[in-house]
Amino acid sequence: MAQFDITIDIKALLTDITTDVYGELPADKDIAIAIMHAGGFNPEHTFGGGDAALQKPAMIHPSFQVVIRHPKEHDLHTMWDAVINALDGKTNYTVEGRTYLIIEQQGDVLDLGRDQNRRHLQALNFNTTIINAR
Repeated sequence: MAQFDITIDIKALLTDITTDVYGELPADKDIAIAIMHAGGFNPEHTFGGGDAALQKPAMIHPSFQVVIRHPKEHDLHTMWDAVINALDGKTNYTVEGRTYLIIEQQGDVLDLGRDQNRRHLQALNFNTTIINAR
């Protein structure tokens, strides 16, 4: 199984919206999406067979944050609709042997104000449940 990188996994779901998806926002792009790890919740372990101390979690619950930068606020809202439609409630998404049982929106879009170039910045958090992640 390939190295687990939630940023790459989620980026694949957003390529229909834009190819400008990164691990952090590049300074030279007016319109960009960044996907960043945001911690998560306790993994779930199952027991039975083998050395319990060496068992990998059966399910993990990482979270991630999507940040969008756009110079036009109206177009930013349109992008959020597309991102939420692509991610929220997505089930049984399998990549590199990992299965995202569900991706869920956590809360609502948070306005982060504007950057030094007066471009709008907004963020939204998502939770996931993944099996076969490690």
